[in-house]
Amino acid sequence: MLNVLTYHVHNSGCDDDGEISVEMLTLGMSASTWTIEYFTIGGTPLSVPVTTYTQGDVALLLDLPAGIYYFIITNDIGCSYQQQFEIFCPPPP
Repeated sequence: MLNVLTYHVHNSGCDDDGEISVEMLTLGMSASTWTIEYFTIGGTPLSVPVTTYTQGDVALLLDLPAGIYYFIITNDIGCSYQQQFEIFCPPPP
């Protein structure tokens, strides 16, 4: 079970500069670490190295173009959580 997750999306200025930060505040049960993988909405993995984080760490992904994505967080006891997010490119005025 993954307990408390926060994430924040910062939209693109249309220059492939969107970003997302993800933080696991509590991992739940006896979990002590977590990993995160990012994908396009079509299921293509983004080429980001898989890093192991601990409770309270923040995963940051930068330089995202506008589009729809999702991430999967998995903790060290095998529980997973999936969340979709979108990076917007605001229309010209």
